[in-house]
Amino acid sequence: MRRDGGGPRRWQVSAVRVLALFGLLSMGLPVLWVISDLILGALVGALGGDADGRSVGVLAWVLAVVLFLPLAWLAFRTNLEGVALGRRAVRGWAESRGWSTGAVPELFEDRWESPPFATTRSQVLNLISRTDGRGTVFSMTYVIDDVPRHVVTTTRPFDGPPVRLVPRTLLRAAVDAVGAQEISTEWADFNSRWSILSADPRHALAMVHPRVMERLMTVDDPTLEVLFEAGDVVVHRPGRIALSRVSPMAQLVVDLAELVPVYVLDDNPPLPGGATRRQLRQMYRLRPEGWRP
Repeated sequence: MRRDGGGPRRWQVSAVRVLALFGLLSMGLPVLWVISDLILGALVGALGGDADGRSVGVLAWVLAVVLFLPLAWLAFRTNLEGVALGRRAVRGWAESRGWSTGAVPELFEDRWESPPFATTRSQVLNLISRTDGRGTVFSMTYVIDDVPRHVVTTTRPFDGPPVRLVPRTLLRAAVDAVGAQEISTEWADFNSRWSILSADPRHALAMVHPRVMERLMTVDDPTLEVLFEAGDVVVHRPGRIALSRVSPMAQLVVDLAELVPVYVLDDNPPLPGGATRRQLRQMYRLRPEGWRP
């Protein structure tokens, strides 16, 4: 497990799956050998001959490969969420609390470029949403290179550079490759608990003003991180969607969205269609001269 609370690494997940599959194969070979012996014995016996051990072994391995390859494909295509694990529970929870299950997962896949979302292998599962007078909130399991995170997000009409807030206990030793730097505030207690990371200190301090800091100091989850990217306000934590955490995370994300200063909204108009910078780069990546939002 990773010490920063981000869950197992991709190679660890793959290694466990490979070992499990080979264990299954090794246990199944004796059974396949017996089945192969019966099949060949019946076929050769019908023709008046006798099956030798080599033929039985070849057939056993053929059957093993035929069964093993689909299992291997399924193991690497299925993420940690499982094919249907928790789906019924999430749907029942959502319907009993006024949430909807009709949102489109593709809206959020490859949406953000800040860590830990900077990947080309993402999948959104168990996506639910709620709309009321304070806006629309989405909750989902966001699978990043086979590692799931519980993400809750809402959107405000502006486009700003990324600002990350990471609990100091989870802070990575290295600065992000995109050039983000750690920013301190005048509140020592806040600095001892949260680390602000951004390539734009002025914008970061505009977003993380005293009222935002006061709200973040009330968070009771030591693994929860916050991201402001483009117009999205995102809170996320390791693991699959936790139904007991949906409501407090939704409350937090809406509170943070309402605390975005009006002048920040006015000075940073949203991108066309409400898209993110990463999504627009993907849309225009085939243009010969390139494009930069």
